Formats: sequence, structure tokens, C-alpha cells
Amino acid sequence: MRTRFSRFLYLPAFVALAVIFFALGYVSYPLSHPLLTSQSFVEVETPLENEDPVNLQLFWEVWHLLERDFYGVEPEPEARIHGMLKGLVESYQDPYTVFLEPPQAALQEDALQGVYGDIGVEVERREEGYFLYPEPGLPAAKAGVRVGDQLIRIDNLVVSPRLSHDEVQASLRGDARSKVEITVSRAEDDAAVELIFQVERVEIEAQNTTWWMLDEDPATATVGVIKQKMFTDYSATQMRTALAELKAAGADRILLDLRDNRGGTVETAVEIADMWIDSGVLLVERHSDGSETITEAKPDGEAGDLPLIVLINGGTASASEIVAGALQDHGRALLVGEPSFGKGYLQWVHRLSDESSLQVTHAEWLTPHRRLVTGVGLTPDVVAEPGSDFIAEALAVWASLAEDAPQVIAGQ
Repeated sequence: MRTRFSRFLYLPAFVALAVIFFALGYVSYPLSHPLLTSQSFVEVETPLENEDPVNLQLFWEVWHLLERDFYGVEPEPEARIHGMLKGLVESYQDPYTVFLEPPQAALQEDALQGVYGDIGVEVERREEGYFLYPEPGLPAAKAGVRVGDQLIRIDNLVVSPRLSHDEVQASLRGDARSKVEITVSRAEDDAAVELIFQVERVEIEAQNTTWWMLDEDPATATVGVIKQKMFTDYSATQMRTALAELKAAGADRILLDLRDNRGGTVETAVEIADMWIDSGVLLVERHSDGSETITEAKPDGEAGDLPLIVLINGGTASASEIVAGALQDHGRALLVGEPSFGKGYLQWVHRLSDESSLQVTHAEWLTPHRRLVTGVGLTPDVVAEPGSDFIAEALAVWASLAEDAPQVIAGQ
């Protein structure tokens, strides 16, 4: 089975458990994010073929005793296996090493890729079921789905409150140009009627990067603002577009807003930092065997010498801390705001044969000056009071630097 690695298996219902431990084919990719992953893809052909490390007799004792003695409805074999795997992973006592069932794994991958096939609806869970809120102009709305329609079925899947929100959302998604049949219940003339819609999914690109010129005030009219919500596979392309359009609009300095950016793909974070830094170390990865992987900048970044201030807060985490830490260490930007979250670990994500996934912490990362951020975060150069206007604080920094601002902020 081909194995795909990227930074930052249908488990047969209940075949010999040894297969689970040493014969899983898998797809994997790395993470730098409290909740999400970081990805880069390399195709290899090597399956896992390790010897079974433990005697599983105790496991089978418990399995068979439960089958014999339990009074009530037994869970499906797959649910038992997933429960066992969650317990195994939790025994490592690492909040970032987790097992995700297929629906959660699919949504995680969608979020990291930044593009997915969907019909364009928000789904709200209530006590009586799931209700739809179609986005104007997208397929569900065009097909006739209305705000407040209750979702009854997705193809042959009966939708009930017992399903998780992730299960429902993942079932609505799929490949772009594929079709899904949804059945809804709609209140009409004091009666509920069932309606069936055939909806074709479209490719939706998450807008995780937005940009604008700050305002028309002569004192700040040349300030460009870039808000980065998280780092996905598309974020570097979006950042290049943002820089090009802001420069064309007359921007001569940039505010990069990383507040509440929980992270994303390590590769994208490094690529974006490289747009602002022309030489030197961008990231140090320290592995459990003591070895290190060092990533260095390439010359001629897209940002050139544009002056830069980065806004951070307690929600700035993981991959966004990689960017902010590199910019701060190189003197390429001032950080304004509150101390960041402090997540200094990287994860691999392995996609398993039943489309579930295993996220495993595999390294600790350090800033170019070898600062550890785990548990302490990054300290801003200019601390802003909680609840204050961070953009105003940044503008005040530039004002205080007066004529020297471009040289100081650009690290020249």
C-alpha cells in the first residue's frame, strides 16, 4: 500500500487485532497546531511490518467477557476497536497525540487543504435534529434548500440527533462535481412536508487570508493589513496575491494580523516567513534522538523590504508562532499585542485504512535563535493591554519611530 507522508485503514470489523498493530497501511502527513495538522506530501512504498510488541491475551479476555456477560446493546465491532485505539493513544498522555474517527479526520484534512467539495450549507444541531442554513449563491440554495429546513437524510444515511455534527458535515461533503441527495422536512401551511433535492457539490476555497488598505486617513492611507486566520495549502498563494495587490494599491508598510491564528501546516508557515526573510535559519526541529532538522531562508522574498508589524495574542499558536518567532528573531518585524499561546511541538498525521487518522507528536521546534516556546509563548516587543485596539497600538509604534520607521521595522 502506498504511504503518503505530510508534516504536521477500513479497519476490518474484527479480524485478528495483531493486524491493527503491525500491518496497517497508512497515509500520513506533519502538524503544527493545537487542533489541526501541517501537511507536505511524499509518496513512499514502505508499509509497517514491526513485530507485535505485546501479548494481547488480556485484551481478548476482556473482549470475550464483555461479549458473554454484557447486559444491553453491544456496540458495533468497529466502534469497539475505535474505542480501544482512543484508549491506547490517551495512555501516552500527550494532548496533541490523538486518534480521530473518519468524520473528524475528513474535516481536519479539508481544513488543512483549504479547499473542499461542499454544497454550501451551515448545519445547526438542535435537540430535535439538524437544521440547514444555505449560503446564498451556492448549490444548496440554488437547488431550493431554505433556511430552517430540517435535514432528514443524506443519500441513504438517516440523520438523527444521535449523529455527531462532524458526521453530518462530513457526509454532506465530497468530491467537487459529485452529487448528493438530501431529504429535508419543511413546515408549510401548518404541516410538515418532505422534499428531496439532488445537489451537485462545488469546490469551495476557504478564505483564510484577507487583506485591505487600512483607511483613507492621509496619515495611515498607505498601511496594508493582512489577516491570516490559519495556514493551509493555499495560504502561501493567497499571501503572494495579498502582497501584490496591496503594493499595487500603494501600501508602503504592512500589518500582519496573526491574532487567534491557531496554526496549520508547517511547510506553509515556513514558506510565508521566507517571503519576508532573505537569509538565515527559519526553523529548527529537534527530534527525540537528539538530531535536528534546520530550515533556512531563500533569497529575494516577495515582501522585499516592506516595513512589517505582526499582531499576536493568546490565540496565536503553533505554526503562527513559527512565523512570528522567525520574524522577531531576524529583526524583520516587531510583535505587538499579548504573549502567544506557546505550542512548540510538531505532529505527523497518519491517515489509516478506514479513513480515520492518527496524529502523533514527533518533534519539538525552536525559533532561529533557539528559543523554546512551549508553555511560555512569544513575548511581544510592544505589549498591548487586553481589550485595547491592537491596530492603533501598532500605528502608534510606527508614529513613534517617525522617519526611521522603515529602516527599523524592516531590520535594515
